[in-house]
Amino acid sequence: MNLIADHPHTSRILHLEGTHNVRDLGGLETGPNTRTVSGRFLRADSLHDLSVGAQMMLLESGLKTVIDLRSPKELERFPNSFADHDEVKYLNVSLFGSLFESEDANAIMPSLEGIYVSALEMCRPAIRTVLETMAHSESLTLFHCTAGKDRTGIIAALLLGNARVPDEAIAEDYALTEKLAKPMLERLLEEGVNDGMERESFSKLLTAQASTMHATLGYLEGRFGGVENYLKTGLELAPETIEALRSKMLEFHA
Repeated sequence: MNLIADHPHTSRILHLEGTHNVRDLGGLETGPNTRTVSGRFLRADSLHDLSVGAQMMLLESGLKTVIDLRSPKELERFPNSFADHDEVKYLNVSLFGSLFESEDANAIMPSLEGIYVSALEMCRPAIRTVLETMAHSESLTLFHCTAGKDRTGIIAALLLGNARVPDEAIAEDYALTEKLAKPMLERLLEEGVNDGMERESFSKLLTAQASTMHATLGYLEGRFGGVENYLKTGLELAPETIEALRSKMLEFHA
């Protein structure tokens, strides 16, 4: 079975054994006759428990590139199923690496919006690397972190915003994580508490509310004039790279 071919625009959620939060970025309307294309970009949570059958389904659907946004510590604890795969280009970019290693780490606002805004400012080289890789990818690309929520959510928002998906739809896509991955988020909460995190404050970081993404997109609008201008002036992506990302995301329909 081809996973993407059997995945209609109206149902973007992919049920892959060993994961909790995988979905296609396709099927979102961007204009009267355009929408995001299916089978181009998948956002996901960690793949360390991905079953062999699920791996085969992804490969049969054309998966050629996996971008792992996790830290070296996370990789060591939970290795990626595609890290040494002969048929897949695997790239690890620790998206938040410079965020918490910086001397200004203590100044990061203790909220999801604060973390996202700080990452958009302080992690520009890593974000640029991810988007440039995506712009040159010619087949199905999957990008993921641990929960598929924060680092993955930022990259998804930039891809969708550049494709001119309305903010409301981007925020709704982000918020799906809280509905899809509740058991995983509850497990991460307990693990964090066992590691010394304060339950109430940590639980707030494990939410995925549309208002958080709206606030993040609002920051990009106020600071840079929107997602596209962030890619252009904030990340200094070449115009052809920005256009390649957009064209890969879109398809026309009647």
